[in-house]
Amino acid sequence: MTDMTDDKKNSFPYHRRYARYPVRLRIRVSALEDYDTWTENLSFEGVCFVIPGQIEEGKSVEINISLRNKQPNDLIQCSCKIVWGEELEKGRRYGGQFTSFKDDDQARLKEYLTKF
Repeated sequence: MTDMTDDKKNSFPYHRRYARYPVRLRIRVSALEDYDTWTENLSFEGVCFVIPGQIEEGKSVEINISLRNKQPNDLIQCSCKIVWGEELEKGRRYGGQFTSFKDDDQARLKEYLTKF
């Protein structure tokens, strides 16, 4: 995992600072409506997903990520800020930056991603 220089962070504030893993996990995105969908990719700092609805850039949404291990604690609960969106033929793709996690969910997500 390579961090960007401070100059690059400031000139591209939403540029990827961490590797994105092309992992497909079930997620629920809660904005004005709830959407059950899949991750397109995931990193220590954010998530990319596609939904049929529209979310304003800058809006905060709640996200639940299922880690597929079928254990009672397989759900990561977090908030993220929508930092970009793009129109697709069917729906919209969004990039969200994590802003907070429930309990130890951030550490559990990092542990999960270090297996890739």
